[in-house]
Amino acid sequence: MPARKPEPDPRFRLPKEERTALIRKAQKYLLDEFDIEAGDLAAEMLLEHVGTLIAPVLYNRGIEDARKVVAERAVTIEEELFGLTRQSLREILREE
Repeated sequence: MPARKPEPDPRFRLPKEERTALIRKAQKYLLDEFDIEAGDLAAEMLLEHVGTLIAPVLYNRGIEDARKVVAERAVTIEEELFGLTRQSLREILREE
């Protein structure tokens, strides 16, 4: 029994206009680079397959990049908040 192909993740669905533009670009690439005239269905299937393979990798990389930015910002915010702290009553009384 052949392995089932993975289902496309709905989070990675593109609007029709973008999808159509990518199909045209794929067709042009196949023709220019490999002298293959691909119809709309073949180009769409190729894009769907490549997208199913690469979208999760790129998505996860984007999440990891966002985590790094948030961690860096958290350090900056913590430093700024520390700078806003005031003397406590105990410290004021100790000075007297």
